[in-house]
Amino acid sequence: MTIMLLSVDRYVAVRHPVKSRNFSSAGVVIATALCATWLVAGVVMAPLAAMRSVDRIRLPSGHQFDLCHEDWPSKRARQAFDVFLCVFIYVVPGLVVATSYIATGRTLLSGGHDVALLRRDKDTTGGFERALAGRRRAAVMLLLVAGLFASFWLPYHVINLYLAFAPSSTVTSSGDGGGSQSWIPWLASLSLLLGHSHSAQNPFIYFVMSRAFKRDLIALLTCRRVTSHAPHQQVSC
Repeated sequence: MTIMLLSVDRYVAVRHPVKSRNFSSAGVVIATALCATWLVAGVVMAPLAAMRSVDRIRLPSGHQFDLCHEDWPSKRARQAFDVFLCVFIYVVPGLVVATSYIATGRTLLSGGHDVALLRRDKDTTGGFERALAGRRRAAVMLLLVAGLFASFWLPYHVINLYLAFAPSSTVTSSGDGGGSQSWIPWLASLSLLLGHSHSAQNPFIYFVMSRAFKRDLIALLTCRRVTSHAPHQQVSC
């Protein structure tokens, strides 16, 4: 949902730059959007918290440990919640992110209002080509982020729905020792790790494809600050 909120913010910033400045300067608007995001996330996950229970298990050795598990009233209720999760934390955010970034990318590829002015005024300093190239890089970067979001989270939701609807006999497989072991839950854990890794990938994508992000990050790491008058003014650490 945070990625979805950022995608909408970037869309507004590109398509409606004047309105974007007004919204960005209003701390109340930003705080409200962030609070709404966390509130919706809490409501979406509330059923899972309500269905959790803790059992205390005593081992033959005398040791005790607590085991947390989900106690749903029926299998159909759990299946309905899995579908609900897939729709509200993957399908809907994914559609919004993809739509926002595609619309943003089309605007950037077209050049935008300022590039149109350069073309109309027959700019001979190369500003049109530089501006268009920069916008194309930004468009490709946004589309890449959206594509990775959809690709890296898809395995988790596919496996999660499979675990919810597949018969128990198909979830387990025979191990070498003749016992029964479940391999799909391990695969589900790996897919969850893959999905969360998407958040760690974004900064690397920005660094490689965005000159402004790279410049500002290097300035931060080298204790420099970027100003409108002195792009690389040195400051003491």
